[in-house]
Amino acid sequence: MLRDDERTAWNAFLAAEPQFAGEELASQGDGPDPPDVLCVGKSGKKIGVELTKWVEHEQITDGSGRKLLEDSYLAVIRSEKEPKPDRIGRVVLYDKSKRLKPEDQAQFRRELFALVAKESATPDPPDDPQRPPVAAPSWNTPQGGPVGDFTGFPTLAKYLDEIWIYPREKFDFPGEPWVMFELGGGAYTPDSMVQAAIHRVREKIKKYERANHRAKHSLAEFDLLCFFCDEALLHNTPTHGVDFGFPELAEKVAQTLKNDPKVFDRIFLFHPHESQKAFCVYPRFSAWALLRRLLRTFAHSFFATIQAKWFDSLAAVIAIVWFFAIKNASSWERFASLLWVWAPICAGHLISATWRAWKEISRPPAPASHPGSKLGVWLFVCLLFLALLSLAVQRAEVVSARTFIYLAPSNELMECQKRAFFVKIVGPHTLSRVEVTLKDNKSGQTIVQSFPEIDPGPLRSDQYFWFTPSSPWDEDYTVTATSKESHSSQHLIVRGTQHQIRFATQVTVEDEASPTLSCRDRLLPPSYTLAAKETRSCAEPMKLPADVTSTLDVFSYQHPDGSVTVRKVRTLPSPSELDEQSDQRHLTDYQKEQLRPAIKQYAGSRLRVFYSGGPNTLAYAEELKQLFAESRKTNEVSAVPVGDERIIDVQITVGNKGQEVEARTLLDAFQSAGIKHKTFFSVDPDAGNDVVLWVGPKSPKDASPDQCGSPELNAKPGQAHNCDWMAQSGGVCPFVPE
Repeated sequence: MLRDDERTAWNAFLAAEPQFAGEELASQGDGPDPPDVLCVGKSGKKIGVELTKWVEHEQITDGSGRKLLEDSYLAVIRSEKEPKPDRIGRVVLYDKSKRLKPEDQAQFRRELFALVAKESATPDPPDDPQRPPVAAPSWNTPQGGPVGDFTGFPTLAKYLDEIWIYPREKFDFPGEPWVMFELGGGAYTPDSMVQAAIHRVREKIKKYERANHRAKHSLAEFDLLCFFCDEALLHNTPTHGVDFGFPELAEKVAQTLKNDPKVFDRIFLFHPHESQKAFCVYPRFSAWALLRRLLRTFAHSFFATIQAKWFDSLAAVIAIVWFFAIKNASSWERFASLLWVWAPICAGHLISATWRAWKEISRPPAPASHPGSKLGVWLFVCLLFLALLSLAVQRAEVVSARTFIYLAPSNELMECQKRAFFVKIVGPHTLSRVEVTLKDNKSGQTIVQSFPEIDPGPLRSDQYFWFTPSSPWDEDYTVTATSKESHSSQHLIVRGTQHQIRFATQVTVEDEASPTLSCRDRLLPPSYTLAAKETRSCAEPMKLPADVTSTLDVFSYQHPDGSVTVRKVRTLPSPSELDEQSDQRHLTDYQKEQLRPAIKQYAGSRLRVFYSGGPNTLAYAEELKQLFAESRKTNEVSAVPVGDERIIDVQITVGNKGQEVEARTLLDAFQSAGIKHKTFFSVDPDAGNDVVLWVGPKSPKDASPDQCGSPELNAKPGQAHNCDWMAQSGGVCPFVPE
């Protein structure tokens, strides 16, 4: 049963906030206590409301006692019954907080008015400064003054500390009491009323913490109303201060109660004398609480209504069909297809959830700290997250769907002179009309290779081409790959280091600022700055199948440690067969002009000429002999000694190293004249001081005399010499740097 003051407060609250429960009430009345009030909303929801006074009891107790004491003095004095002295306008009493005894009341009154009359009769000092001074009253100033000398007035001295007298000019108001006590007031802080509200709420929380009134009375909501009453208005300090009002007070209360146990669903502060009469101080909508509420509402919004069920179900079907319908797509492409369908739907549900959360938390009374800005920030953050997720997936989709090619070189140098470059493809799509340009950055040599089509999947052993580096084992390349679908560029370093091959490469697709593929082997010397900050090893990007070397049609290959592996033995056709292919070999006038300066440089020296093969080779040897005979002593062209029959092309032998300059001069002349020859000379002591010119049949295009051993003047029959077996390399194998 509500008390009168509670009923008054409840009716005033209901008039101010008729929809405090989020809906209009169908009925309300006294509750079983607790709760004090039992309400039923139009939806049938039952709400219980407990009431408590918002007062500071100590202030009320102290104020009531003081008022009774002062009233007992004023009832005896009755100053309004006495004429006001001529010069005194008001007298304020400062008592010793003693109750005025009945036997002292009449004497106290007589002495008080006698003292006031005495003070009023005290003359002012004369205006003439020449006249002798007289005692002047201290209170005859605009602000008045104290009188504490009660000599001759023992009853006043017993009950009063002092009196304060104001001149009549200051207080000249006839017909009202002119003897009184100091009015209540002075400095104060509204903190006492903040603490009073917190104290009253926490008392109720503690009282009902273990009682489950929701279940007991089938309540959907159990609220607390803390109301400001008339006693607080009369005897408590105000709730206002400098730049501090009821809204600020409610916010401080809400801040203090935010972590208290949830006994009440909502707690209201009600002040009937404020313009905004009620605030909801619990629950306090902190940023994280709002986020949890928003996400919870968002999660419950899917398939919540008939319209949502149609949209969500249709989106799910479209996404699933799209997911399985896409062919040759990466995982990111499939995931992106789901995201493009669901991202707008999730955004719609998120906005709808924000609106519902806003309506729920904005229902009157208003919360102490309005969460609108926080809720807006969370909506922005969630939408931003959704947008960033979509952007990230879109970029991942582009990267995963992006198809490009790059070159991976063989680890071995084939036949000590050339390297195989294999085409590797990354991505799910087929590239058509592919053109790969490989440039040796040290020599500027360029080769272009075309492929009709390159399919995704494992490396194909037939998609490669050959290139002869200008600086084997210390190679620097630029690769440009264009196709109908894409364009990419690659910078590649190949270096032999510590008996192993090391790589560094960067591949850029579609001229993007950052490389799509980047790697660098750890032991690559720091002088190579390509991908200097890259920590990824090139072991995987440059990896070739283990059996790829066996698919190449080569006779030998050099390993990074300098060793050479011979895969198969190579032999030349017989000398007679080679001789038949040499019928068109003759010295041209240009070749003679290139050779004569070198021949004349060592005029008079002796030259011996040997040939091997048939009549075509003999004729060619005779032409050379006649040219040399212009400046040198020559013998007749003779057949090679036994064992040297398989020599090819033109070769030179000298008898000692003192003839090295002469031999090199002749070799350079052969090079300038375009005569196929062995690029280095041999030394045979049996030649004495002569120069020996060996002329053999013309070798095939894919063979070189550098692959053969050197002929000997005293060859041993039956022992393999010169080109019986050819070396399985294109010449002298290069030195692999340490």
